[in-house]
Amino acid sequence: MAATRLASAEELYSSGYWQAFYSREAGACGMSTIVNQIERSSVMVKHFIGRPGLTVQIFKASWRFPTDRTPIPMTVGFDQVPLLDGNAYGYNPAAGRPTGGMVEFEVRPDLSVNFVETFAGATTFWVRFKEGNERPWSMYLSGSRDVTTVFSHCIVSMSPKGTTQPYSGSGTQSYSEPSRPTPVPQPAATKRDDGAV
Repeated sequence: MAATRLASAEELYSSGYWQAFYSREAGACGMSTIVNQIERSSVMVKHFIGRPGLTVQIFKASWRFPTDRTPIPMTVGFDQVPLLDGNAYGYNPAAGRPTGGMVEFEVRPDLSVNFVETFAGATTFWVRFKEGNERPWSMYLSGSRDVTTVFSHCIVSMSPKGTTQPYSGSGTQSYSEPSRPTPVPQPAATKRDDGAV
């Protein structure tokens, strides 16, 4: 997870361009990718345990904003389809965040399931900034299906029982755990007319 990784984050799984992780310090399960190693840019999708919805954080070392919580109009989507449109917010580098400026937006709880399912099945995830001169970002989602499964299991295993999450394991949730084969009851042995069983 290179520069995007918090000191306390534990990488749970890596596939293709993406990694699933758990940060005890932040109390979050997440998925991350390096977008450009030279520019030190990266993207993280996080679920903070105990909070509804998802948080998407986009980092670039050279970004600076007039103030924290600067509105950043943008559109995000998967493949050719826009999914979310509105304001994200820009934050300047902070102590303990060696990844530079950050643009952050929330995915509402009612949209989180669709976001995670689309993330798992799409080919690319893209971000278009409506102001300034930052070019659109496009990230390949190779490995995202398996990473999303691990991310979702992290949410289930770390969440208090009975809380709502964007994955099913307990409480009111929207995915279901991978099913295990149910043993098929075998018919009781019966005695044939010839005496054989």
